[in-house]
Amino acid sequence: GRRAGERVGGRRARGDGMSRSRDVVEVIARELADRAEDISVTEREGQDTTRVELSTAGQDLGRMIGRQGRTAASIRVLAALASESDDRRVVVDFVDDHREPAPPESAP
Repeated sequence: GRRAGERVGGRRARGDGMSRSRDVVEVIARELADRAEDISVTEREGQDTTRVELSTAGQDLGRMIGRQGRTAASIRVLAALASESDDRRVVVDFVDDHREPAPPESAP
């Protein structure tokens, strides 16, 4: 059998079913956060789109978004690059644990 992380036909075999884009978002978010234990990253897959939802509260959410949304935009670019070989579009949503999800980014 294959181990998690091995490449299979250009894709990485994953034992846990999570995508590379979700992994990228989680690693970055935990590094940026003051309270890494409060970070939650979930993933839902549609027909050709993967939606990654990063949830946290307060000041850490502000860090994830950054000034004028620059950090959020960078996280979205890195998530998209991580999923390129899977031929899937990735949408990253930033969610305040105490509020409704922010509207998804608009398609270019």
